[in-house]
Amino acid sequence: MHGATAVLLTTVLLGPSLSAQNADRVQFLPPGTSPAALVSDSVGNLYVCGSLNDHGFVTKLSPDGSTLFRFTLGGSGSDYVRSIALGPDGAIFAAGSTLSPDFPATAGSVPEVSEYNSRAFVLKLDRSGNLQYATLINGGSSTYCDGVAV
Repeated sequence: MHGATAVLLTTVLLGPSLSAQNADRVQFLPPGTSPAALVSDSVGNLYVCGSLNDHGFVTKLSPDGSTLFRFTLGGSGSDYVRSIALGPDGAIFAAGSTLSPDFPATAGSVPEVSEYNSRAFVLKLDRSGNLQYATLINGGSSTYCDGVAV
């Protein structure tokens, strides 16, 4: 999968009229990454989310492809960030699902997560990638969140 990620991001950064070949692949995301979504801001930074070794992640890449920050979250189970959106002030909102009973949710969130019942979550990062909050959403036996919009 990481080879496909490199080609996808190379194509996005270089433009659709240029095609990446095996000799010019660039690895923007580490091996084991399973990207789910990406969005760009007005200056060309890319924000990529997904799963990396069973932990959710949000990465900010500069227009030249260098990593500006990588935020990872998760507990002892599988966690996956499925969607990402940018707020008008540069805040980053992401949503996904977790199977971690020890998911690092902020105070006041629904704590019941088991290894068999997924819970959705929504999180907010500031423009520098610092966690502002992570909230679990309980919708019954298993809850998933595949989208977020601001």
